[in-house]
Amino acid sequence: MNEIRSPRLLALLLLTFFATSMPTRAASSWRKISPEGASIQTLAAAPGSAGVVYSVTARGSFYSSSDGAGNWSSRQSPRLYLSELVVDPVRSEILYGVSFEGVVKSVDGGRSWSSPLFTGGVWTLSVAPSAPNNIYVSGFRAPGENTILKSTDGGATWVDTGFNEGGGAALAVDPTDARIVYSGDFRSDDGGTTWAEALSGPDDPRGGKAGIVKLVIDPRQPSTIYGGSFGQVFKSTDRGATWSLAWAGPESLAFLEALVIDPMSGAVFALFADSNGDEVFRSTDGGANWQPVFSRFRIQGMAVDGRLPGRLYVGTRAGGVYRSDDGGSSWVAANHGFRELGFTSVAADPHTPGVLFAVADANPFGILGLTPRIVFRSTDGGATWSSPFGNPESSPYVNEMASDPNQPGTWYLAHASGVLKTQDGGESWENASKGLRFPEFVYTITLAPSQPEKLYALGWDTFPLCEGTDCLKIIVYHSRDGAAQWQGASVPGLAPRFLLTSLAVDAASPSVVYAGGPALFKSSDGGVSWKKSGRGLGGGAFELVTDPSKPGALHAVVARANGHKVFLSRDGSETWEPASRGLPSGVLISKLTPDATTPGTVYAATSRGLYVTRNRGKLWTAMNDGLGDLPVWTVALDPLRPGVVYAGRPDGLFVFSEDPAGH
Repeated sequence: MNEIRSPRLLALLLLTFFATSMPTRAASSWRKISPEGASIQTLAAAPGSAGVVYSVTARGSFYSSSDGAGNWSSRQSPRLYLSELVVDPVRSEILYGVSFEGVVKSVDGGRSWSSPLFTGGVWTLSVAPSAPNNIYVSGFRAPGENTILKSTDGGATWVDTGFNEGGGAALAVDPTDARIVYSGDFRSDDGGTTWAEALSGPDDPRGGKAGIVKLVIDPRQPSTIYGGSFGQVFKSTDRGATWSLAWAGPESLAFLEALVIDPMSGAVFALFADSNGDEVFRSTDGGANWQPVFSRFRIQGMAVDGRLPGRLYVGTRAGGVYRSDDGGSSWVAANHGFRELGFTSVAADPHTPGVLFAVADANPFGILGLTPRIVFRSTDGGATWSSPFGNPESSPYVNEMASDPNQPGTWYLAHASGVLKTQDGGESWENASKGLRFPEFVYTITLAPSQPEKLYALGWDTFPLCEGTDCLKIIVYHSRDGAAQWQGASVPGLAPRFLLTSLAVDAASPSVVYAGGPALFKSSDGGVSWKKSGRGLGGGAFELVTDPSKPGALHAVVARANGHKVFLSRDGSETWEPASRGLPSGVLISKLTPDATTPGTVYAATSRGLYVTRNRGKLWTAMNDGLGDLPVWTVALDPLRPGVVYAGRPDGLFVFSEDPAGH
């Protein structure tokens, strides 16, 4: 037998032997498990094609469907942020997008968009059904200076009609005669050259004249017009010459957002909004009687399918699109293809395999605490999802959640006005806010690892940026009985304009708790008293986690000029050492999550994807294969399945496991 003399060849043969003889290990992978959905800004159905629907989301993305909202596909987003979509009555591929900066046009179903046809504030746009190149736009030159523009060549050129009356937000064109145009209770019979006011304008039941803000013409009987005031619906049967009150509107102080007519059945739908939520009403007898058919937190658009009797679509801010096939009597969610739910929090149940809770932000660009967040629950590892609060819009604005490792089915939610608790896995919820200020914006909640019945919660004043001397201070609350009763303590030395953003409890000592923000604070008596800590940290710590395997050890995220840095303390925040090696320069860190089963392992959700350290921060490595280096908002581990990691991003929720099936 010939002797092998080359060390390199010998090494290659040995590697080949071990590679072929060792058991094969499943490749690591990321896969998406989040529910589909989006926050809808506006939507429109194509009058000339059955099942063709278009929508614009709160992020400004444009989607289309050709099968009645059964499936949605993303198209080119217009450059302007659109408040309204109008589809050509005959040519379904032609669309107009309305914004306060002008009007844009697409001639290919949203695959591409023009530059603004003109610039200026626009209220609404209407296309003449009998001559679709004739377009009318109601807009304003300056506040209080309304005007109506007209184009006879599909928006290529425009002329000012000279309309300078008050209002102007309502606009409609006769379906059979393009020369007849309505604006409020004014009518033009010559294409906008001259205007005449109604012989008998609508009277407001509360006194004075009612201003028409919405108009819709019955296509089966063009002489019949419905006009909406702020809280009422009016009707004219003589092309707007005279008006009468059809409905005084709902009892609550509501604003009429939209009016539409089903051209097949003649049913009229009115969308009203008030502080308690939005509601769609239906009349099937010409406005004599009205019944509520749909209600949600915020309804952002409504459209009827002109080719399918009883087909109605509504867009909502939290629940995406809903569709009715029977004129509003029943509804189904129609969100397949929408991928615009951003996930801010996720957690796996420590007792029941496959049970997940996740919080999705339906509009991540909204104002703090005023846009809905949807709480989702899955019992099959993310294959299917539902809201434990019923309709998605019924979810509270949840900031953080925590589960009790000793009590199966027990979860806590920190939300915009307190704390909620469930003891049956989310089937029912109780208010667990006794002792908190009301209303209290509870930003985060955490349990003591060694004694989970001890909880800590961080309360913000409802207006946390208040600078007056009478502003309420940031409060750190503690409970010793599973949130049955809370007590609070203010943190000294914290300026009113700054916020605390993180809480962490020592792994072995439930009375040792840290609070991070513009400075680091520590309590050794269970949150009763506080003192500044973190000497040598060189700044505030807005994200804190304690080491579950090493008492007295904790990591902190600190802002620096070149991004966020991680520091490690081994002695209860007395001294600190750098722990950022391997993290990209300029990276932003939104969350740290330690692995309770593997000492020294910590995961970081960052603006450049997900990173992990196996040695308490001596070295971080990316784990973005299959995930990409897009921002990650949150990260969580599955306590029942080692190696399974969940990552929430602006475009969905993802799971990582050694087994691609997630087992």
